[in-house]
Amino acid sequence: MTYSGDNSHRETSLLNQLLQHHLTEWHSSSVDDGIIALNVRSLNGAEAQELLLCRVERKNRLNNGRVDSATLSKVKNTKEGFWISGLNPHNNWQPWDWGRFKPDVPSIGKKDNKPIKYLSPLGGGESPHLS
Repeated sequence: MTYSGDNSHRETSLLNQLLQHHLTEWHSSSVDDGIIALNVRSLNGAEAQELLLCRVERKNRLNNGRVDSATLSKVKNTKEGFWISGLNPHNNWQPWDWGRFKPDVPSIGKKDNKPIKYLSPLGGGESPHLS
């Protein structure tokens, strides 16, 4: 099922920006194209790190504002993946700066030796995922 009307062109455009394997993963979970288009985007390079580190506190930054190496190591496997976010009901339904990132190649947890499938912005706390 897809949405029709004035937003169908925008929806198609947004879906075309997703990497095919990300779109396939969402389709395999039977998520509607309209929901995917509004809430998911493929990221690569430094873009994922920027979103994951945007809330890092001053104590975890160097004098020049860069994130310290211990904090940076927590997001080392963020070369490519997808970002899930929505609208913030607490801020007049504006786009939310909080979200979750699923790296294509997850890190392995030190405590339980299991893949860390989803990452949240560091220093941002857990926020409900509403869209």
